[in-house]
Amino acid sequence: MDNQDLMRSARFRKEREADWRRLEGLVLQAEGKGLQRMDFADTRDLASLYRQATTSLAIAREISLDKALLGYLEALTARAYLCVYAPQERVGGLVERFFAVSAPQAMRRSWPYILLGFVCMALGALTGYLLYFENND
Repeated sequence: MDNQDLMRSARFRKEREADWRRLEGLVLQAEGKGLQRMDFADTRDLASLYRQATTSLAIAREISLDKALLGYLEALTARAYLCVYAPQERVGGLVERFFAVSAPQAMRRSWPYILLGFVCMALGALTGYLLYFENND
């Protein structure tokens, strides 16, 4: 990396580092207490700063800045992505929703196939039972 690339990398970082630090703080806050407990302004800033950070990452990749900066931005944008787009539901809520909503819906949609499976299983058991008593050997 020559001197001009180092200056360009330093200027790029200096222009955007405050926003990255703010995004990192918002991500920590979202990971700690969840988006539901954050202020509206903070959640809006989280989404906006996430988009800016992904743009910065794309630019940093294109102009081949130092690997440490690329690693930092990739990790930061990945964590921010999960805060912005991942479902904000706890595991208990997912399990409860599965048993209360998803599983019954799946059973209602596929009841003919389930019934067909039970009929085939019963016919197989009945056939085996009859064949056993037909020839005991």
